[in-house]
Amino acid sequence: MYLCSFTLKNLPYVFTFLACCIVNLACSSITDGRETPFKSPVGQQETLLWNPEALHTRRQIEVSSVYDGDTFKTIQGESIRMLGIDAPELASKWKERAEHQKGALKAKDRLRELIGGKTVDLVVPDEVPMDKYSRTLALVFLAGDSVPVNARLLQEGLVRVLIIDDGEILNVEEWRQLERAAL
Repeated sequence: MYLCSFTLKNLPYVFTFLACCIVNLACSSITDGRETPFKSPVGQQETLLWNPEALHTRRQIEVSSVYDGDTFKTIQGESIRMLGIDAPELASKWKERAEHQKGALKAKDRLRELIGGKTVDLVVPDEVPMDKYSRTLALVFLAGDSVPVNARLLQEGLVRVLIIDDGEILNVEEWRQLERAAL
């Protein structure tokens, strides 16, 4: 009798605990701390595009909108700037740009196609988690994918490499090889 009343009374806590365990297990099993090697188009050698040993935080978010080819918002209103890439700029009254740069709409549309309305995994470097505009800097992964969306856009020739300060999370030469192969 005591065991039953204890279990029923604490059932919401048990469910919360189990849900947290499941989410934690799902997040940690995405790459289990290691990245699956990616076949680079340059020489087809196996390579790691990012350094899982660099200090980073991994979390899941839901994408609400795509601003351009390298920036999007979460349903919580957080701005995410994709690490390691730079997309052509859209026309903007803030940037005093009257016209879109060539390829800006194509990059934005492709990013929207890949992540729009989806739940994605972010890998955020602990050393430099935000840019000067208070946007979270991150590698973005689709569920179950070991290749960042950032690298896919680069491989498709829609963006270019931009390395400012990534907390040593990116293997920069591999990103530059992807960029050269896409040209």
